Amino acid sequence: MKKSSIKLQVAATFTASMLAWAALFSCAVNSDGSSGTLKDIPEELNESNAKEVLGEDYKKRDTIKIPKGVIRIEYQAFRECSAQSIIIPSTVTRIGDYAWYGVFEGCENLQSIEIPESVTYIGSNAFYGCKSLKTVTLNEGLTIIRGSAFRNCTSLKEITMPQSVSSIGSNAFRGCSSLKKVVLTENISVIESSTFDDCTALTNITIPEGVTCIEDYAFDECISLTAITLPESLSEFKDWAFYQCSSLRKVTFLAKNPPKAGYDPFGGCDSNITFYVPEDSVETYKAQWTRYTDSIEAIW
Repeated sequence: MKKSSIKLQVAATFTASMLAWAALFSCAVNSDGSSGTLKDIPEELNESNAKEVLGEDYKKRDTIKIPKGVIRIEYQAFRECSAQSIIIPSTVTRIGDYAWYGVFEGCENLQSIEIPESVTYIGSNAFYGCKSLKTVTLNEGLTIIRGSAFRNCTSLKEITMPQSVSSIGSNAFRGCSSLKKVVLTENISVIESSTFDDCTALTNITIPEGVTCIEDYAFDECISLTAITLPESLSEFKDWAFYQCSSLRKVTFLAKNPPKAGYDPFGGCDSNITFYVPEDSVETYKAQWTRYTDSIEAIW
């Protein structure tokens, strides 16, 4: 055998070995248990590429594990999937906004979700209509929850905001009819319109110091709410802010100066509602809130 032929065979064998080792070290396990390569894991996972990454039947599985390496989960990626559990890896930083539908919208069997610390943004309609969702764990690092993100999650009973959250969009928890307890943080300055609209089971919510404005219909039809304390920082609440909170009888204002009130913010509330204000501010409140003059008393 000529030397040149031997060299070619050695080179071919070496090349094949190197390719095999490269394939071995680039191997990754996809969420459906199949093997793939790291280049198969895109930074963005969306409706267009989800089948390629997760498998043709991914929406029919009980559990979906999103592979590490995904950074953004975008439009409609898991819309109306059958999963009871979806595992989001620590590489994800963003759950995107809706384009016709939200990322997890209509996942009616989903029972719990943990948002890892890496996620800073939950987009609009992200979990809209996940009616079996009972537990949502939000971790430090999250800063923005967009509008209707958890709207009509009718099994959700409690939500606690991490200190890092600074913005909750309008309608974010609207129609969460089992929601009883909400813990907000001092970094939130505005409770936007209809954020807790139609949360008919809500009985426990503390509006933290730092909130300056409660927008229109923010607590509309929270019919189980009997008492609420509003912080000293509050300077304004808008039209119908607590409209049809039919069980609300006690509202405590800590602000010495009466917040600017929109049109009938307590319309439809219990006729025996009482507004408790700082003792030195009773007459000031009565002078500015002529609609409620007979219902204003000093904090005792």
